Amino acid sequence: DVAWSKPIENVGYRTGIVILDVIAGDEQDFMKSYYQQILTGFNKTKKILIVDDEQDIISLLQIELESENYKVVSALDGEEGFSKYMLEQPDLIILDLMLPKLNGYEVCRRIRNIREDRRTPILMLTAKKEDEDRIVGRGMGAQKFMTKPFKIDELLAGVEELLNMQQ
Repeated sequence: DVAWSKPIENVGYRTGIVILDVIAGDEQDFMKSYYQQILTGFNKTKKILIVDDEQDIISLLQIELESENYKVVSALDGEEGFSKYMLEQPDLIILDLMLPKLNGYEVCRRIRNIREDRRTPILMLTAKKEDEDRIVGRGMGAQKFMTKPFKIDELLAGVEELLNMQQ
């Protein structure tokens, strides 16, 4: 007999009992597999969307974020970035400002207004250093603003901070 419990997001838990016929000796393999599935559910990987027109930046961030056990999705322009946001529903967005097709401000505005999403954290990562860019970015709904070049450990700390604020 196997009793199980599975968390259902924002609802509670689903529980049950399964009766299995197991050949002697297979119980250990079954239990290892079963508990691995349970642990995977509890250690839900956060998904991060990177929207930047520089493939080198995306590649660097992807390597660093995946080494911290985040799932990474990326886009090279603003239109693709907004589409991937809608499709993937990431836990956090790292967004450049100077993008082809739609700039980062417009992507941010669409996320905040069209989708009425106020919860998904947005970290703007840009070469623009002016105070007015920072003010406009915050006004559009970004929670954090970092300039390029950046230190990867500071960016990772910013990602962690924003994700912790979300919980």
